[in-house]
Amino acid sequence: MRRTETVFAVGGVIAAIGAFLAIRAGALATTWQRTESGNGWGGITDPALRNTYSTIGLIGLCFGLALVGLAAWGWLAAGRPRVSP
Repeated sequence: MRRTETVFAVGGVIAAIGAFLAIRAGALATTWQRTESGNGWGGITDPALRNTYSTIGLIGLCFGLALVGLAAWGWLAAGRPRVSP
């Protein structure tokens, strides 16, 4: 596997994990408990933990997309000759 393909794959995985964390931050920060009647589930969401998950997710998403962009740019510029000053 070439370096461009490796960077593209790693960037895609990081972006996907970051998107998952950003989207599911509320559910991940919730402590689930059975209700008093025992017929369902309820939870308490920690706002600070939700903010942490959202922040880490957005940072991961941006970093992953930057890697994908760099890989795409390297792939598009691979056939061009380098210009010396």
